Amino acid sequence: CLRPATREQCLKILSVQISRENRLAAADDIVDNSGDLQTLHGQLKQIHKKYLRLAENMTKEGTAPIDL
Repeated sequence: CLRPATREQCLKILSVQISRENRLAAADDIVDNSGDLQTLHGQLKQIHKKYLRLAENMTKEGTAPIDL
């Protein structure tokens, strides 16, 4: 059974998290979900296609870390 976190516990958790700026700088892909659902789906489709192409290229080159 989990107890709710105290305010102090929440502040401690937040204080050790990486900043938004650093998360964005380190991200391979960023999804902006502030728009409508159609725009979000379009972004996700593009990212999905990107990773399908990468996986296909890695498989063709024999560099895939797992069997795809």
